[in-house]
Amino acid sequence: MPATSDQILRELRRLRDDIKVLQEALIPEVNPTREEKTAINAGRQEIRRGQHIEWEKLRRELRK
Repeated sequence: MPATSDQILRELRRLRDDIKVLQEALIPEVNPTREEKTAINAGRQEIRRGQHIEWEKLRRELRK
């Protein structure tokens, strides 16, 4: 008998939960230091001002 959409959705939710548990076990969340927060905020401000280069453009430039 084919699976119903409800069964598929339940299984997807279970898989998502399993993936989240694995991520938390393998990649522990670490709070940034004050210096890291400062650097993150500075980077966000640069992006808002348009003072950044897109990754693909940088890769193309570096290959020249």
